[in-house]
Amino acid sequence: MPRIATSQDTVLKSLRKMLASGRLKPGQQIIQDALASRLGVSRVPVREALKVLQAEGRVIHELHRGYFVAALDIEDLTEIYRLRTILEDEALRIGIPKVTAKDVAQIKALHQECLALGQRGEVTNMAAHNRKFHIAIFRLCGQERLISMIENLWDSLDAYRVIFLNSPENRKRTSDDHARIVAAVAAKDLRESLRLHAAHNEHALKALRKQLLEAAAQ
Repeated sequence: MPRIATSQDTVLKSLRKMLASGRLKPGQQIIQDALASRLGVSRVPVREALKVLQAEGRVIHELHRGYFVAALDIEDLTEIYRLRTILEDEALRIGIPKVTAKDVAQIKALHQECLALGQRGEVTNMAAHNRKFHIAIFRLCGQERLISMIENLWDSLDAYRVIFLNSPENRKRTSDDHARIVAAVAAKDLRESLRLHAAHNEHALKALRKQLLEAAAQ
């Protein structure tokens, strides 16, 4: 029997979308009364949803001040990318040799959608499709616990991904990288897939480090 969604589920889903889209930005305070009013619920499901996000490290709670969107520093960012590399490379090693024509068609379709969104400057939607594109490739491994750990790390970077893709140069580089990744996956070329994946992440990390430093200097 399907589980009936609760008010907490609804609030949690809405908060995740706000974080992923950048509507809730790193360091921003979350006003519970305003959020409850906006979503048409009491403060109780809002508070419970925030506790879930706090456990995931996506929001923090400060005594006498309330909840804030978690903000990453350069060390946090570097650690997350390091952990992602370890787990994602493992997913590629398991999954690339097993790729099928159906898998390739799905990944190509996601790439084309992401490319079109980037060309139109639809940053939030491109960020969401960028995630779908990469996770589809990692899912080739068929290891659900591994995918869950990878997705948890991606959750931590959702807001930063929107910031990264606000740059037309970064959108172009991302789309070009994706095209090369699709070709490597289609050819079942594990070595090239790992190389492209490393270069893709290295560029993103470098760009985000620069953005954090610039923001700290302001």
